[in-house]
Amino acid sequence: MSEIEELVRNHQAESSRDAPPTIGIRWGIRHYFLINSTLGALFITFIRALGPEQVASAPPGSGGLGSDKSLPELLVLGILTGNCVGFACLGIGKWLRARWAHLQPEQRTLLYFMSFGGAGIIGAVIPLTLADVLQERGASILVLVIGVVAAAVSVNIMVIEEMRERLGEYYRDVQHRERVERDLRTARMVQNAMLPSDIPDLPAVQIAARSLPAKEVGGDYFDFIPLPDGRCLFAVADVAGKGLPAALLMSALRAGLRTLADESADLPEMTARLNRLILASSDKFNYITFVLGVLDPETRRFSYVNAGHNPPLHFKSDGNVVEQDPGDLVLGVMPDIEYHAKELLLEPGEVLAIYTDGMIEQHGLGDADFGLVRLIGVIEAHAASGVKVALDRTYKAVSDFTGDGDQYDDQTMVLIVIEPS
Repeated sequence: MSEIEELVRNHQAESSRDAPPTIGIRWGIRHYFLINSTLGALFITFIRALGPEQVASAPPGSGGLGSDKSLPELLVLGILTGNCVGFACLGIGKWLRARWAHLQPEQRTLLYFMSFGGAGIIGAVIPLTLADVLQERGASILVLVIGVVAAAVSVNIMVIEEMRERLGEYYRDVQHRERVERDLRTARMVQNAMLPSDIPDLPAVQIAARSLPAKEVGGDYFDFIPLPDGRCLFAVADVAGKGLPAALLMSALRAGLRTLADESADLPEMTARLNRLILASSDKFNYITFVLGVLDPETRRFSYVNAGHNPPLHFKSDGNVVEQDPGDLVLGVMPDIEYHAKELLLEPGEVLAIYTDGMIEQHGLGDADFGLVRLIGVIEAHAASGVKVALDRTYKAVSDFTGDGDQYDDQTMVLIVIEPS
């Protein structure tokens, strides 16, 4: 199993773990009915128990509330009252929550209390009117007490329900962020696995390369592919954008390049075929700048095609630095583009630098860019110390220039040095 396959399999196993149970309990109509019936029956019976005992000689209705009714009648009255009050508050609560969601919690609580109190009073009046007990002593007080109690209970239930929903949303957001972070970590590991881990060992040639993404995953890419005849294929690319979409398009470029490298070493033809591949794999807003080259260590000739990428820098032995001519159109914009190969002769001691625009467009203090002049100066100052030192010093210079600011774009550079004879 390859490293990439193992990373993907581990990610799938981690993602398939059972998620923790969802917060909250689903309430149905039967639950509300049972709770309302129980509370209503207990409340009416309790109020009846506080009233004076009916005197046998007293006329009906002269005693306490419902004193002329039997216990079963009181229970039925309590069940009816409890459900009228409970479902009245439930209905108005669902209606109000959708319309008062924009208010502050303190405002909603006050309005809830007033609304539920009114709903409780109306819900209590209906069954008590039907039972013909509103004329009895204490009925008005009972109605007010029921309204206040219904308002207090309903407001607490509403607040608890809102808290439960907020906790549920927070929990889902946490789960979503964890999944995204896990996906990005896996994508980063997969992307790192796609970059070459070993630098090719070419006679009298020193090579150093590095790619530093601006986010968890980036759109920059470099590769080395040794060819059977002893030459080596070099590739440096910059996918438009950053993050996961750019990384996916970069993976398509890498797969296509690896396939074509086994079929043909004709650089213009390979680049044209890669252009058609990227055009079919992306939308019109995505494109790739690309440099594809072949170095022959025996002749020290570097042939390359530039598809809209930053021109390579040729540090010549006489001290001059030549920025190569602009190349052809980027990949993924138009079909049937004709690409042209160019050739450089690298003398002993000379340096070739291929880089992405994140190296020179990185912002520093005052929103200034690092720039091409600074890049050339750092490479010139440290090229004699070795290719790895020159690469390290270049990245350090860009980092120091950035200061406490964020990395603006993915940063990739490949340095090729011909050893002095």
